[in-house]
This record gives sequence, C-alpha cells and structure tokens, in this order.
Amino acid sequence: ILLKDAPGSVVAAFDVGMGVFSFLLVILMRKGLPGYVFPLYVQGCILGATWEFGFDVLGDEFCSVLIPQLQIPGVRAVSHSLTDGLLFVLGLGLVLEWLPGPHFTKWSLAEVCIFLFWGNLQEIVVDLVGNGWIWQYHETPYNPVMFSINRQIYTFIPQLVWIIAPVIFYFLVLVQISKQSPEPEIIKTPLLL
Repeated sequence: ILLKDAPGSVVAAFDVGMGVFSFLLVILMRKGLPGYVFPLYVQGCILGATWEFGFDVLGDEFCSVLIPQLQIPGVRAVSHSLTDGLLFVLGLGLVLEWLPGPHFTKWSLAEVCIFLFWGNLQEIVVDLVGNGWIWQYHETPYNPVMFSINRQIYTFIPQLVWIIAPVIFYFLVLVQISKQSPEPEIIKTPLLL
C-alpha cells in the first residue's frame, strides 16, 4: 500500500503501529531496555496477529470495520497487531515494576495475574473507546453479548482473547528470559516507570 495516496486514517493507523515499533527499537538500540524486550515485542505482535487477522477472516458476521479507510485488507490487522505487541510489553513492564525480583525465573501466579489483570483491563478500555465507531462486534452463537451500554453491545470473544493470550505470552516470556544469563539489570525508562 502506498501511504502517500492513502486517506488520513490509514496513515494514522500505520503511524501508531510503526511509531510503537520504532520507539522500542530506538530505546533498545540505546540500551535502555533489556535485550529480551524487543524479541518479546515481536512475539507479541505475532501472537496479536493470530486474532487480528482471524477476526478479519471471520468477516462482517463477526466484526465490521466501520471506517472505510481501515477496510483495506490487512491495514487494521497489521496496525492492531503492532499495538498488541506493545500492550504485551507494557504488561511485562508492570510485572517488573510491581513485583520484587527475581522475575520470570519460573511459573509465578503473581506474574500471571498481573498479565491477566492488565490484558483484561486494557481490552475493556479499548472496546469502550473503539467499539461502535471504529469497529462493531456482532452477537453470534459463539460470540455472545457480555453487556451493553446505550444500545452498544460488547461481546465475549474479544475479552476471551485477553484471558488466553496473556498466559501464552507469559510462557513466551519464560522461554525468552531462560535463554538469558541471570536477570539483567533493569534500566528504568519512561516505558517502565
């Protein structure tokens, strides 16, 4: 897609996703984050792509994209996948900030709970902000309504994703960090404050 000819909202969608990617890359290159953060960001993007593209494949019966410029195949899924990677990394930062170390040395219910809390909190907020004007989830037998506000429905599958995905990401974190030597010193950056 040539972005120079793309409408503003398409450029904005890619700018947000690419901005996140670029921000993490610059910080990593300046050694402001541990070396495992960027690979985990990429893994989080790939994990996010599984449902972002999956939602697109399910089509309008499941979720309608309401902004015409985001209906270009792949635009919404790619930009949201890049943002999903950031959301996972922010969960990692919350664990590092809120729990005493050592971190991610073995299965920890406390660490998993922070990922689950963060994942579900941000999903509710994202749906409250975007559902009904950027996209619209539809009630189906496999995607029941959880609740509605002012006739705007909020469905189960998007929330279920953020019950399952943080646990998968947590396992990815354990594997990635087990490849490292003892827990590296964490340099506090605005991302981890």
